[in-house]
Parts: sequence; structure tokens; C-alpha cells
Amino acid sequence: MTPSSLVFALAVVVVPARFAPSSASSSAPSPLPSPSSAAQLPLAEAEAALRAGIHQKCVELAQRALAAGRLDAVAVARAWLVRGRCHVLDGDLHRAERSYAVAVRVQPDVALLTADAVFSRVQPEGRAQASALTLTAATVVVIDEGEQAPIVAVAVAAQDDLGLARAFVLVDADEREVVRAPIERAADAVGDAFVRPRHRFSGFSVERLRARLLDRYGNRLRDVPVVVSDEARRALIAAGATPATRSTATPATDTSWLTWAGAATASAGFVTASLGGVAFTSAMQADDTRVVDDEAPVLAAFVAGAGLFVVGGALIVVDQWPR
Repeated sequence: MTPSSLVFALAVVVVPARFAPSSASSSAPSPLPSPSSAAQLPLAEAEAALRAGIHQKCVELAQRALAAGRLDAVAVARAWLVRGRCHVLDGDLHRAERSYAVAVRVQPDVALLTADAVFSRVQPEGRAQASALTLTAATVVVIDEGEQAPIVAVAVAAQDDLGLARAFVLVDADEREVVRAPIERAADAVGDAFVRPRHRFSGFSVERLRARLLDRYGNRLRDVPVVVSDEARRALIAAGATPATRSTATPATDTSWLTWAGAATASAGFVTASLGGVAFTSAMQADDTRVVDDEAPVLAAFVAGAGLFVVGGALIVVDQWPR
């Protein structure tokens, strides 16, 4: 073999071996981050900002994670929970409630995430922990007060400082809805809040009932246990609750702005109709042949007043009707 051919053979063997990729690198290429992992990064940063108490940055990072559009249902619900928690710590309970409502719509069992350290370690300064995620502590108490026919008083005990739970539903063993009623919190309720029982029902068995808590939009928060016993009644009374007896079972009524508006409208309508009616009657008794033409505005005022009175009464009835 000539020297030139030997050099060529070495070049053929050495050069490809030098530039060929190694077997380790070809068999295990470096993985690229998946879209979901990339979207999880702002969510993790939002949780870190939440733990650090940087509320505004927390909201922005949670919104960035949602805007990425690459999260699964659990992560989307978690992002809305983080956003709601930041609003709670910032004092904006209205936006916090809206954020929690979206989380519940996305993932109905999202309230089960109560053991998450991200939320359990965060507490606003100067007040109790405001958490809508502690509904696992809720209990619906059904007290059988009937001597012959079942008459039950329904109360709700829940640690829900944000007030996310707005209604409850009782269902029987066949999943049929028995009762649906709003939750009214006691004015002095803090922490483990007891919602005083104003609802009384009859005509169904109190056995094997289950309760569901709903938010203001009708979203299902979670199922909670139902207690049917006199011991539960005594325990609630010992804890400072005041469940009403049958002798004081008059349902409480709320005087809201709608009731006041209805009362004002009905009063204005009554006065207008009375004055218009008196004026029209006086004109008719004057035996004036032109009364119909001359007193048309008076007649219109009477009709308008009567209409206002009816509308005002309807507003009061709608607002005070038991729901």
C-alpha cells in the first residue's frame, strides 16, 4: 500500500467517526417543554406571588396562565381559585366571588381542594381567613319538629366567610329534589357560621336526605352531610345558635331596596289615583256637557295612579314571596 492510499484510508475511518453523533445523544434527545407545562409556569408563579402577598402580580400571572389557553380543566379551575384568593386578600370580595363561581362552573368538585398548602397558609392581615374553599366543614341540619306529620327546620352550619354558598337543595335517595331554599347568614356569623333556620317544610320523610350547596348562580359547590337528630339541635343551641321552635316559626322577611321601591311606587300611585278620582267625580257632578273633553287629563292621572299602585304592590309581592 502506497503512503497516499494509507492516508486516504485513515481519513475515511477517522473523519466520519469524529463528526458522527454519539449514540447517547441520538437515543435520548433533550425534551422540549410541552404546551401544558409552559402554561403551568405562570400559574406556579401566581401561586408563589400569592404566598408572598403580592396580590396585584398574582392576579396578572393567573390571568396570563388563563390567556395561554393550554390548561386542562383542573388547572383552569385552579387558576381562577388563585385569582379569587388574591381578590379576597385585596379586599375585593365581589370579584373574588365571581372568580370562585367560574372555577366551580369549570370543575364542579373544585371545592375539594381545601388541603392545598397554597391556600391554607395564606391569611389576610387583621381578619379571619376568608375562604370559600372550606365548605367541607358545612353541615345541613334537619330537625324533625313534627309530632305526627314531619315538620322540619333546616339550618346550615358552614365555615364560609366569603359567603359563596347562597342556597341549598335537599334531595332524597332517588335523587329527586325535595327542597330548594336560599341561605341566610346570621348577622354575627364569623368563622364556623351558623345560618339560622327560617325554612320549614312538610310532606316528605326526613330519612336518607342529602344536601347540596349552590352559589348565587346556581352552580353546585359540593354535597354536604345532613344531620337529623335532636342531639344536633342541642349541639347547635350549645354552640350559640338559636334555631326557632314551632311556636316562633314565622319566616323572616328581608326589606330590600326592591321592597322599598315597590312601597314608594304604590304610595305615589295611591295618592295620584285618589286625587284624580276625586277631581273627576267632582267634575262629573257639575253636570258639564264638556266634562269628557275638559277632564281627560284628570282621568288619565287616575288611570296612571292606579297603574302605579298595582306595579308597586307587585314589586313588594315578588320581593317578599318565599323562595
